[in-house]
Amino acid sequence: MHREKRESQEQRVTNVEIAELRQTLQHLLVEATQQGRISQREAFVVGARMAIADGTWQTLRDIAQALAVRRERVRQIQNRALWKLCQQTAFAAAFHTYLKRISPPKARHQKPPWLH
Repeated sequence: MHREKRESQEQRVTNVEIAELRQTLQHLLVEATQQGRISQREAFVVGARMAIADGTWQTLRDIAQALAVRRERVRQIQNRALWKLCQQTAFAAAFHTYLKRISPPKARHQKPPWLH
């Protein structure tokens, strides 16, 4: 029972950390957009693909339908935006920590959607 309680407390701490990291990354996306380093479209794609915006993982297909473009174009936008954003040390550090903390969704062989 102690082990279950400890794991539950650790999970709550991890969930709080992830929520704080998402909030930080969302703020950095907005800031990068306002400063003209990335477009609103690029911010939307990164936020949706990496579950930063609302904690919901979106596939290339989902985003492609929302933007009325092909999946390959969404992938290109994502990669370009991440390259630009990771030039900024604060974003790169927060994003690296976020990726280490998140658990991949329980779908399709435990892979996050950007690996599908």
